[in-house]
Amino acid sequence: MPTLHTLPIPADLLERACVAIAGASRAIPFDDEGTTVSRDLVAAAMEELNAEASRTLAISARTGDDGKVLIDGLDRHLLARGFAGRGIAACIARVLIESGIAAKASVSDRRSRRFLRAVRLGTPWTWTIAADDGGTVYRPETVSWHDKDAPWTSLCPVCRAGRLDPVTGQQLYGIPGTDFFACTHCGAKFVPDAGKFRLVAIAKRQDPAWSGLLNRTLAGEEWQDIARKGFLPGTNRTAAVPAGGPGKSYGRAGKPPEHPIRMEIRDRTLYFTPIPLVFSHGSRQDRFLARRDPLREILRLPAFSHLRKPVEERYGAYLDLPVGSVLAMLKSRKDLFYRDLLHPFGEQAFCSFKAAEIPVADRSGLFLIVLDNDIYAAGGTIRPFRELINGFGDIAPAACYLDGDSDRCRINSLLCERRQTSGIRVHALDNEEETGRFGAELAARFSRRGVQSGG
Repeated sequence: MPTLHTLPIPADLLERACVAIAGASRAIPFDDEGTTVSRDLVAAAMEELNAEASRTLAISARTGDDGKVLIDGLDRHLLARGFAGRGIAACIARVLIESGIAAKASVSDRRSRRFLRAVRLGTPWTWTIAADDGGTVYRPETVSWHDKDAPWTSLCPVCRAGRLDPVTGQQLYGIPGTDFFACTHCGAKFVPDAGKFRLVAIAKRQDPAWSGLLNRTLAGEEWQDIARKGFLPGTNRTAAVPAGGPGKSYGRAGKPPEHPIRMEIRDRTLYFTPIPLVFSHGSRQDRFLARRDPLREILRLPAFSHLRKPVEERYGAYLDLPVGSVLAMLKSRKDLFYRDLLHPFGEQAFCSFKAAEIPVADRSGLFLIVLDNDIYAAGGTIRPFRELINGFGDIAPAACYLDGDSDRCRINSLLCERRQTSGIRVHALDNEEETGRFGAELAARFSRRGVQSGG
């Protein structure tokens, strides 16, 4: 049964997961290299991954000589739920990845300076608390915007994080009741207009350049082209990072207000205080070019399966070269196909930062990502805040690709771009049950302003 920090998986989502596994492998239950893959094991693995702020866990935990957990692992979580056995975490991770429910990932081991194998639950397979009655909701599976035949509504042109869902007969300000499309993340609204679509609202979009497209009417294909390219016609692709060289941290001119953010959650009043961020590098662009895995190996991963055939046909001579080198060559030739291997935020400008050395950084609990005094994302973590924040501040080249961590890349880019007026605030909790419950409610409350949570 679920542990205190997890939310039970909805029955229909579990059923859909079992169907996906049966299609990729065979019907549950079945034995796989000494491990019995059952509905209970699938549910346990998905619930433990879903409870993480980043939806990611190393497959095997790492502990120090004193027994203290240095890097959390799926194996440790499954053992706590009664699933014991050598290789059980690796087995269920492989099953979830092969069925498209999860993807390969990696986590940084700062002691050895190596990356450990990890597994990340796919966005369509996550769920949160959505109402005060304790009900749950999960995001429905959608057609990937990378697919050749994907509709223009599969990726919002404004935030490049959500999709556009139809809304029927709702009243918009100054517009008669009509049908329109609204983004599931940023709230941008597109109204049909003579076979095209007019952008009539951008909600809390942070980039003011988008105000120039308000009330513009474009064909669906034109909006799709903007969404895929990630920039507006006639503008620079990446905004400049504000000045503030190495070692720049909050606590100087231009920093966010120090007063706590007060928030009501059910019958509790919680206060969130800032953890200063110490920046050690300025803007770094094209981080994805440093990935050294051979292109051939990349194409074997499930996240790239839809690209395998076109890449082999068009770039077969480069399959054994490092993928970063191949993408550098394509970019230099202005061959935009290289972007198909990246997630929507993989080509952003990133920087490096870490949590300041203050006592609360070693505790765990709830966190808020604050951009320009507006809450962009929120969630809970049972890991120390320091690990969470340092993870946001360290973007590995592999994180920029389709099998990488788009949420972490987006948060890093935004925090670096607005480092003078943004930051991370926390409320420490010692009760893991409260962290899971309140964290899920916060993630649901602010899910339309960006990612659900980060990690």
